Amino acid sequence: HFRLQQKMMQPSLPLHKLCSRLSKGRRNFSGLDFSGLSSRLLDVVRSGSLNPPNPVLKSLRNKGDDWLPEFKRMLPYHLENAIQSTKTQYSVDLAELEVAITAGVDKETKLKTIQDLLNRVDEIESQLYQITEVGKLFTELAALPDQQIQWQVAYRKARSVRGTLRPFTESKIIYQTLNEMASSSTDADFPIYLRLAFERHGLSADEGDAEKRQQLGDIDEKLKSLNLQLESVVERSGVNKADRLNIVKCMYNIIGLSHLQAQHLGYSTVSSMMMHARNTMASSVEEVLEQNESLADILKPHVPKTSVTLDEEAGAFLPSSKPKSPTDSEKELWMAKQSFKKLVYLDGAIQALVDFCDSILGIAIVENKDASALGWNQNVRIFDVADKTDGSSIGTIFFDPYNDKYWRSSEASETVMSRLFSIRPSQTGYPVAVIGLSIDPTWDDAPTPLSWKDFQHVLFQFGSALQMLLSQRAKIDNRTPYYLQPSDVSDFLGTFMVLWLYNDGFLQRVAQLSQDQFTFQPELMKVLREDFKKQKAIDLMENIFLSTLELMIFTDFDPRGDETLVSLQGRVAGKYVPYDMPDSNDLGPMIEIFQGKTLDPKISTYCPVWSEMLACMVYRRFVTTDLEDAGAVDKLGQGVRNLFLSPETSSKEYVEALCDEKEISMKALRDVHDF
Repeated sequence: HFRLQQKMMQPSLPLHKLCSRLSKGRRNFSGLDFSGLSSRLLDVVRSGSLNPPNPVLKSLRNKGDDWLPEFKRMLPYHLENAIQSTKTQYSVDLAELEVAITAGVDKETKLKTIQDLLNRVDEIESQLYQITEVGKLFTELAALPDQQIQWQVAYRKARSVRGTLRPFTESKIIYQTLNEMASSSTDADFPIYLRLAFERHGLSADEGDAEKRQQLGDIDEKLKSLNLQLESVVERSGVNKADRLNIVKCMYNIIGLSHLQAQHLGYSTVSSMMMHARNTMASSVEEVLEQNESLADILKPHVPKTSVTLDEEAGAFLPSSKPKSPTDSEKELWMAKQSFKKLVYLDGAIQALVDFCDSILGIAIVENKDASALGWNQNVRIFDVADKTDGSSIGTIFFDPYNDKYWRSSEASETVMSRLFSIRPSQTGYPVAVIGLSIDPTWDDAPTPLSWKDFQHVLFQFGSALQMLLSQRAKIDNRTPYYLQPSDVSDFLGTFMVLWLYNDGFLQRVAQLSQDQFTFQPELMKVLREDFKKQKAIDLMENIFLSTLELMIFTDFDPRGDETLVSLQGRVAGKYVPYDMPDSNDLGPMIEIFQGKTLDPKISTYCPVWSEMLACMVYRRFVTTDLEDAGAVDKLGQGVRNLFLSPETSSKEYVEALCDEKEISMKALRDVHDF
């Protein structure tokens, strides 16, 4: 405050001229946002310029690894200005693209021109996405308490601009460009990224007629509109009956339009279209459903049994609500979790992860101590990630572990997530991932103890962040901005890291790094692992329920048939999760399936199950290898990294060869978890 007061006393212009320029053209002050004006005035005074730089826009132009803006300089109005400025540039690039399509030049020059312009358009799209993601991050995890409302408003405005990114007239230009590129390429040189670009924009790679493109464009825009409606209703608190009806209406319309889209593109079902577009390892919908059914039979003995009692007043069988005293096994588990929290600290877990990545994956992770220089709060730790072999940088992880009420809004207090920020297709710098956890902080600089659940979150989110960085690095190295990795491996590396809870050596190393001379007792590890196994069975069964429901909705569900969406949800839940049945008013499972479906069409709810199968196969391969054999371990570690570093290695055949298995199956999953 003292420095600000000094600067206000000595502005770069006389104060009356400064205020005169600020208010020029604003004679009518009705409806003026004074909070925005005060933010701008603060920025002007702080920077000493009438046109202060926008840190959000500056971060988009950076070519190094400094992808996130200087948070210490960010104000809410920066977000809105950045999104509007980027949207304007997007319109300019689209206009140039439209001109280039009709240019009378030779085919080779024309192809190169429109390819470069298409990359620029996609880069702008990614920047718009990045701006809103930065706004979301700042709103949830970094905004000061007195600015949270302003940041929430700014974030909503930015997201609404992104939501109207591609009206039909702009989509038509994209479609024309893709078809022009297709017609200028032969089957032999038709690049894979272009085929995937077609699928991403709802087109077949084959050249179609104008009427077909028109119909696909109409469908695409209607689906985007429905998705916006769905999101706007879902995000309102206290959804009433009318809102629930509107949600179901949107879902029915999405199903109908998606079926029409699939038919136009030559697919028999929506699910087969979505799986083909996302480059999945699973060969078909039938294969996924068959695996779900087989795994559910294995898991049923390990999930809770339904316990019902007759409710005399309601006259129906309902779950028992009678309080029960804890059993001996529950007491034993509680004591084990308390003992774990006394043994394991956050710093020890982080150091164990650093050592693990170095020795197993061949990835060097070094902590950068100067986090505050970039404007992050004192809780944030920065880790630089590099290839151990050649020292080349892979990316940066920003790690915010604490549920700090001062820095986080009430909505984000329990946030547990990993998020990638460097998503520009043509980027030349290194990716940035942000991890947010909800660990209770200590206030006296004492070591931070980790609960059993927090420890699992640290392992999973750290692995997820590493996978995001490796995946983005692959796009840079291979120059394949449109390449989409198989969605089956979306949770692979995080799941793989968590499986090392079954390794005695890893857990003992964590304990020793947390506190010298401390070790886990075998009885303690046995109790904790049994709890982990039980929770894993429940999580997998819930994923089976969701993925089966999703595949049935987008494969053979008839919107005009006798069975409703709600009754279908109840029928599938009764088969797989009878212990956790959603009632007829609970649309949560279907909302999870539908939300974002039209903006990123994919069948995704089965992916955690397949990631679990793949991770168990790789983990079993490690534990059956002599970990003292540095050459064998390095080869396996490089094999795991290659899953994400090249389109050629992100395949079903590659995983089978890496694990020395004839096929991907649940045998390893059953062995590792002892189901």
